[in-house]
Amino acid sequence: MNNPVACITLDVQSDAESLIRRYRSLRDDGTIRRPVKNFTRFDDTGKAIFLAAFELFNHTGSLPRDPSATAILAVDRDGALMNNTAYFENYVQNGRTMGSPNDFIYTLPTSVCAELGIYYGLRGQLLYMSSAEDDLYGFGVGQARTLVSEPHHRAVLLFVNDSDTIQAAFITPQFGAKHES
Repeated sequence: MNNPVACITLDVQSDAESLIRRYRSLRDDGTIRRPVKNFTRFDDTGKAIFLAAFELFNHTGSLPRDPSATAILAVDRDGALMNNTAYFENYVQNGRTMGSPNDFIYTLPTSVCAELGIYYGLRGQLLYMSSAEDDLYGFGVGQARTLVSEPHHRAVLLFVNDSDTIQAAFITPQFGAKHES
């Protein structure tokens, strides 16, 4: 049976400024050892996903052992709908004649996860799934378990965005792995 090694849950109702303050605090205390190039461009959910990853790796005390066999799986309910809507509303409110591709790219649900993979040097698969399941975290863990049952995945970094929380888990095929929340 595949169990999460660790699970971190973060509230994402925070505004962008408080997420940036949290990022700076983690930089100051050494949890984040080098800057994240595009952190300020991420939406609040993207910022929270990165912070969850930092806290997850800090909590477990290590990074994935085999970057080429570590997949990233992101799961949420609405795909890019909320981000695209916010981007378009900003576009309309500010009277722009052309949207910015530098901002638009971060409305895609895989962009932040791709940045996360680059930051940590992960070279496994990057997958995104949207689901209406009642237990979205359980759905995500089930999908991650399927991935680690395949011989080319030794671990899955899972992010579940459900309403106002981000749950991050490091899933491995180790029997009896400890599940913390």
